[in-house]
Amino acid sequence: MMIKNLIFGISTTVLREYPVSYALEKIALAGYESAELWPWHLEKWTEPLYDLRASLEKLVLKLTIHTFTGELNPLARDAYESRQAQRRVAASFQLAADLGAKMVVIHPGQRDGESDTAEDAWSRLLDWVHELDDLAGLYGINVGIELMEKRPFEFLMLPADAKRLMATGYQNIGLTVDLAHLNTHDNPINLLEQLHSDWISHVHLSDNAPQRVHLPLGTGQMDIGGLLHALADKYTGLVSIEGSVPEMGLRLLEQNYSYLEKLGFVHRK
Repeated sequence: MMIKNLIFGISTTVLREYPVSYALEKIALAGYESAELWPWHLEKWTEPLYDLRASLEKLVLKLTIHTFTGELNPLARDAYESRQAQRRVAASFQLAADLGAKMVVIHPGQRDGESDTAEDAWSRLLDWVHELDDLAGLYGINVGIELMEKRPFEFLMLPADAKRLMATGYQNIGLTVDLAHLNTHDNPINLLEQLHSDWISHVHLSDNAPQRVHLPLGTGQMDIGGLLHALADKYTGLVSIEGSVPEMGLRLLEQNYSYLEKLGFVHRK
């Protein structure tokens, strides 16, 4: 049985060795309905935004933007560093508007070292998210703040953290739920069930193994089928695939799509 309410896309960085325009064309030809663009991929090749938007319209391909701040922490206690990182995020809103994307994915930032308490980091995050909500409204976009994997200094990771973030009731802010990130904490299906459906605005998908968070589908240890069925019970929208292997992008486009096809989540047109 086809799962009608999930729409699958894939990150253009799977084809990072090629220009974005080439990646978009190959993603559409492989059967995906959406692509997710990291700004650094576009900066690497410097293609005109007008041409890319025309290509997206011709290919009938949806687009999401994944903000990239590099090594900068938007929640840094150093005012210059946090300001620079937050400016990069704001620039991604303009990029989304230029390309016609309606969803921007943002990493929430981290605790700024051992001496930085989670409560202090939360205070800086909530102040920033209020600003993001207002800015997103001006650009007419939605923001998906990503739940992060289990690693040092992360503090927005689990359903309880999501509940705290979403308690304010923003107009343009939701969650990007990365299913592989959930798998680094506990049973991801159990964690997914604890997330309120109204919070979820975007989803990332990749396989997962103990030594690597993001792998191509079918090459890790996750119950992809079980997770997607659990997701489909509470979410309608885009699922962006991550997980890349250098120089294997074209093969991975087919491999990931075929894997979803075998599970009954997509079909060839």
